[in-house]
Amino acid sequence: MTDPKSKPIPLQDELPAIIESLRNPAGDDPLFATLQAIAANRAIFLEKSHATWKALHNRSLDEILALESLLFGDVRKNMPAAMVWYLRRCLAIWRRINDAILWGLLGFKDHIIRTVCHRKDRPQLASANPEAIRKLLNNLNSDPMTIAIWSDATTCVDLGDVFCKSHSGKPSGFLEVKEGAMNDKIFELIRVKGTPDD
Repeated sequence: MTDPKSKPIPLQDELPAIIESLRNPAGDDPLFATLQAIAANRAIFLEKSHATWKALHNRSLDEILALESLLFGDVRKNMPAAMVWYLRRCLAIWRRINDAILWGLLGFKDHIIRTVCHRKDRPQLASANPEAIRKLLNNLNSDPMTIAIWSDATTCVDLGDVFCKSHSGKPSGFLEVKEGAMNDKIFELIRVKGTPDD
C-alpha cells in the first residue's frame, strides 16, 4: 500500500502488492503457515485478514469516488480519449478488487455469486449516499471480528447495499440500508398489526 503523503504510484505498478495482500491477507506469519495452524489461531487470522481487507476496501472506495468525479464531471470533456480509457480501466480494477474480497468472504462459492449477480449496470457511488453507507461501514468494521463491504462498489453483487460477515454476533448477510424518511416508513410498517392484506 502507498503512503498518502508520498508520490502517487500508478495502479498498474501497485497492483502486484495489492494482489499479494488479497492472496495472503494475514501476512507471512508462521502462525498461519498451514491450514491446521490457521484453524488453531483462527481469531488472530480473522482479525489480521479483516484488517487487510478493510484497508483495501476503504482505499478502493476513495479511489472509485475520485475516479467517478473525473469520469462523470465536466473535467472529462477536456480529457484525451486514452486518459478516459485509462481511468475507466482503473475504476474497473478497483471494483474487481472488491469482488475478490467478497468472493473470499463467501468462501469462493460460485453458486452464491450467481444468485446475487443480476448483471445490472453499476451505480455511481457518489449518487448512492456514500456518507451514510461509509458511516455504517465504519460502525460495523470497528469490530475486528466483523467485516462489511459496500455492494455497489463491486461488479458482482446486486443484492442489498452492504454485505456483512460477522464472527461476533453482529448482523451477517446481505443488508439493505435506508435512512431518513424511508427508514421511518419501514419502521412504521414493521409495527403494523394485522395480515399482509391489511
